[in-house]
Amino acid sequence: MSSFSTIQYAVADGVPLLADVFEPSIRHSSRPAVLCIHGGGWVSGDKSYMHDVAAPLADLGFVAVCPQYRFAPVHRFPAAIKDVQACVAHLRGHAEEFGLDPLHIASLGNSSGGHLAAMAGLTCGLQAVVDICGISDLVHAEGPQYSIGAAFVFEFMGTTPDQAREQYEEASPITFVSRQSPPFLIIHGEADDIVPIEQSEMLRDALARNEVDVEYHTFPNEGHSYSYPAWTRIESLYTDYLKRKLHHE
Repeated sequence: MSSFSTIQYAVADGVPLLADVFEPSIRHSSRPAVLCIHGGGWVSGDKSYMHDVAAPLADLGFVAVCPQYRFAPVHRFPAAIKDVQACVAHLRGHAEEFGLDPLHIASLGNSSGGHLAAMAGLTCGLQAVVDICGISDLVHAEGPQYSIGAAFVFEFMGTTPDQAREQYEEASPITFVSRQSPPFLIIHGEADDIVPIEQSEMLRDALARNEVDVEYHTFPNEGHSYSYPAWTRIESLYTDYLKRKLHHE
């Protein structure tokens, strides 16, 4: 695995926010960057979870950054979203230091990391997003077969859609879709029992209505956690996608 350095990209509520940065061996000022955001229902996880994603991307010439972010319920919405936005701002502000092109940054995440990747892409003007089984409409997360996912949403928000619909909308990627949105690669398992596949379908359709470039892939019989063969295919999909969208050679 490639080596990495740990940086502090911000401080929020007295909490130092750290990120692990994997850099390609060849250094120049026009390297594309990918923000690799871990999942964990917004309540747990670690930046190291994305090392297996980031290291191969660095070997391919990307600056791959794995940020830590604040967790609910201690730090509820919008803390995690603000943290990934702050990480993007830090990368852009220190682009020369990292040897990256600030106009060629993508976000990638799985589960709650997919949600945060979508939010970063849509609110920070990134150049591409890879959203793997992330939730796109928190207002409509509740459902009889998805109580686990809805429980995580409640922990993240600290209230219900009926009590704070505007906050739920502000936490939903689908709210921010426009004709200026970046291209998306969306991936979802058809048997996902935590985040319903309809969440990705809604995001896909919203992007398409706005004439945004969107690529959509589903995996039959795959749940929220993917089998090894499925994940190998997913790795191939997002690697190819990032090469194409970030004009990486």
